[in-house]
Amino acid sequence: MTDNNNTKDDRNKLSAVWNAEPNRIGLDDKITIIENWSYKALKYLPPWIMPEAIESDGYYFVAHSRKDFKIVYTDILRLESVGVDIWYDRSMEPGRNWQEIAERMMNRQECKGVIVYGTVNSMASKPVQTELLVADELGKNIIFINHGEDLKTTAAKDLYEKACKKAEETHGADCAREETTEEDRKRVERFEDLLARIGNADITYIDLAYSAARKKEQLDAIKTEEVLIYKYGLSAEVTGVKYIGVKSVKIPEKVTMIIDGGELIFKEECDVTKIGACAFANCRALEKIEFPETLEEIGEHAFFCCESLTKVHLGKEVAVIAENAFDNCTGLEEFVAEELTVEETEKSMRYSKFFTKDGVLYQRYRMDRTQPFRIYGVPPRLRGEISLPYGLRKVRRYAFSNCKNLVSVAIPTTVESIGDSAFGRCSSLTSVTIGDGVTSIGGSAFWCCTSLTSITIPNGVTSIDGYAFSGCTSLTSVTIGDGVTSIGDHAFWDCNSLTSVTIPNSVTSMGESAFSRCGALQHVTFLGTAEQWKELTKMSIGGWASGCPCETVKCKDGEVPVTEHDRVSIYDWEFDIEEPGGDEEE
Repeated sequence: MTDNNNTKDDRNKLSAVWNAEPNRIGLDDKITIIENWSYKALKYLPPWIMPEAIESDGYYFVAHSRKDFKIVYTDILRLESVGVDIWYDRSMEPGRNWQEIAERMMNRQECKGVIVYGTVNSMASKPVQTELLVADELGKNIIFINHGEDLKTTAAKDLYEKACKKAEETHGADCAREETTEEDRKRVERFEDLLARIGNADITYIDLAYSAARKKEQLDAIKTEEVLIYKYGLSAEVTGVKYIGVKSVKIPEKVTMIIDGGELIFKEECDVTKIGACAFANCRALEKIEFPETLEEIGEHAFFCCESLTKVHLGKEVAVIAENAFDNCTGLEEFVAEELTVEETEKSMRYSKFFTKDGVLYQRYRMDRTQPFRIYGVPPRLRGEISLPYGLRKVRRYAFSNCKNLVSVAIPTTVESIGDSAFGRCSSLTSVTIGDGVTSIGGSAFWCCTSLTSITIPNGVTSIDGYAFSGCTSLTSVTIGDGVTSIGDHAFWDCNSLTSVTIPNSVTSMGESAFSRCGALQHVTFLGTAEQWKELTKMSIGGWASGCPCETVKCKDGEVPVTEHDRVSIYDWEFDIEEPGGDEEE
C-alpha cells in the first residue's frame, strides 16, 4: 500500500494481513506492514501489530503527531524489542479529554520521561506542543528523537513557521497555526524557548538513525537527579519525586524559589529543612539518599517501602524523625547519625537529638548526654555483633524483632526491662548477655531465636513472661537467677534441645506448659523442698511438662515424680457440652 491509495483499496487489501496468524508475524514483517500502510487507513491497522501501552515503573510517554505514524510506530516496535517500556495512544482523537489523559500519564511517578519525534508535523501540532510544555513544567526528562531537521541549530521560530506553512499547504487553512489569542502567543514563545534548550543537560538529543540498542543505552544513561518536588515557605520542603524509579538522590542544601510577580520575576534561595510525609514512599529502587546539612525534619512514612535503601546517614541538625519514617525499608542495614561536639553544644546551646551505635538509631531526651535515651530505629538487616549503649533503660517491644542477621547482643546493666518480642525471630542470634539491672523479660522476648544455644538469666530478674524463650530449638543450657519468682505460660515451650534445667526456690508460680515439648529434657532440679515443688505445680491449670521425657524432679530433700497432671496439655482436653433443654422426656 502507498499513501496515494484510497481507503477502499486499503480495505480490500486488509484481509490478508488481518487474517494472518499474529504469532507468526515477526518484527521485520510488522515494520514492513506499517511502512506500506496509509494514513487514511490507520484506524484499520490490526491491533496486534503494535505492542500494548505499558505503565510499568520507568516507562516513557511518547508525544507525536499521528501523521508521523510510520516513523513513530516502527521506532516504538524496535524500542519495545530491546526492553524499553513505552506508553502511547494511537486510537484516541486529540482533544481536551486526550490532554487530560496525557497530563495524568506524564505526571505519574512511574513515568521516567517524555519522548518526542522531532518532525515538522510534531512541531506544528498544538497537542504535541502542549504536552512538551506540560512535561517541562513537571520537570520530566524530555528526549528529542531527531528526524531530518537539525533542531539544535535551526531557530525554533523558523522551524515552527516552516511547520505551519507546510501544514497549511498540505492540509488546508484549518491546520494552520492559531495565533489569534494571547494564550497561543505565549505558548509559541515558551515552545521556542524549550526547543532552544535541546542538547542541554535537561533535554536529551538522540538521532533517529541510531539502532534501538544504542537508543536504549542513551535512555538508560539519562540522569534522574532533578527529580525532587518542593513546597516553599520560609524554607523548602521536599514533598515528592517526579520519577518513582529513581535509584540515587542527593538533596541540595539550598533551592531557588521563583516568585512570578507578573512583570517582575523574583528569585530567592532558601534552605531545604524538611522531607515531607510520603515524599519517597514506594521508591523501591532507591539505593542511596544524601541528606543536606540543613535538614531538620523527616515526616511520616517519608521512605515507606524503600526496599533497596541500605544506609541512612543523618546530619547534625536533624531534630524530628517520624517513628514510621522508614517503615518497610526491608533492605536497611545501618543508621549513621552525626553529632554536635561538646564544644558546639555549649556554644550554641543546642544538642544532637539522635545518635547511633553499631548501626542502631537512638533518641536523646535532654542535652545532658548522661540522661536517659531510647531506641528509635533498628535496621531490619542489622548484622553481626552489637552492644547496646550504657544508659539505656529499656529495650522496647519489637525493637530487634526479625533481625535475622543479628549474631550477638550485649545488654548493659542500666537496662531494666526487655519488652515483648524485643528479639523475636532473630534466627541467627547465638549469644545474649543480659545485664544485672534487668528485672523483667517480656512475653516472646526471644521467641524463635533458633540459633541461641545458652542463656543466663541474672539474679535481678523477677519475672519471665509467657513464650519468652519458646521455639529456641537449639537452646541446650538455661541458668535461671535466684530472683525469679514467676515463669510464664509456655516460657520454654518447644525448646527441644534442652537437656537439663535448674529452677531456684524463689519461683512461686509457673505457668501452663512452661517446659512442654522439650523433647530432650531429662533432668529437672528444684532448689527448694519437695513440698514447695508440689505447691508450685498444683497451681498450674495445664501441665508444665507435656511432651517431656523426665520422670522425676530433684529437690533438696528428695525426688518428686512427674505426675500425669504435670504432663497434661490443655490442647488434649475434651469438653462435654450438654445440649440445652434438660432431660429427655420418657
